[in-house]
Amino acid sequence: MINSILIDGTFYAEQEFQREIISREQFAAMKWVEKRGEWLASQHPEIVELYRDTTQNLTARDITQLYFSDNNSRFKVNQGAVSYALRLLIPKEELDEINKRKRIKSMEDLFPEGFGSERFKEHCRRASTIRHEKGIGVDSAAMILGRGLSPWTLEERVYVHAYYNSRVKNYTEIAEQLNEKYHSGKEVRTPKSIYDMLRYDTRRKQQNSKKEP
Repeated sequence: MINSILIDGTFYAEQEFQREIISREQFAAMKWVEKRGEWLASQHPEIVELYRDTTQNLTARDITQLYFSDNNSRFKVNQGAVSYALRLLIPKEELDEINKRKRIKSMEDLFPEGFGSERFKEHCRRASTIRHEKGIGVDSAAMILGRGLSPWTLEERVYVHAYYNSRVKNYTEIAEQLNEKYHSGKEVRTPKSIYDMLRYDTRRKQQNSKKEP
């Protein structure tokens, strides 16, 4: 059923450190996550309170184990559905704040002696070394956020390419649909940003194809 609504071909999207082609199967999995997440949000809205409770500090993985413990073969898909449901049920600003508090709580549990301790400083040094060894010099997403902008997510890119390739060449309409679906109706994406993103992806795809033997 899901495959019947997909467009022939593949979908191109950029991740932070690599380029990849999104297959029909991967796109179908993403659509399944959305459907599963919508069902979970409507049938089990109580997951919001579980996630909001920072005393337990439950993660999306923990909630997945509570609700889908009998289906390990689809664990990642179900975990994605839990995350999607939480985004539907919790306003973005609140969800960002909850996630921030959870990260701090996790670090506090990991370093009970405090962030000024030598062990924490050593942790930061090792993390910096690992990032350098992997060639991760700059956190581009953090830089974009620091300028007051919103970095493109993989889901957004796939959605735009699918929408554009299927029937809609109107950048204004695509921007409206994208903002409604991923940004609570706020004008985060504009017709120009849609055009620029599609042009950028197309150019990078052409450059990568030329490099292939």
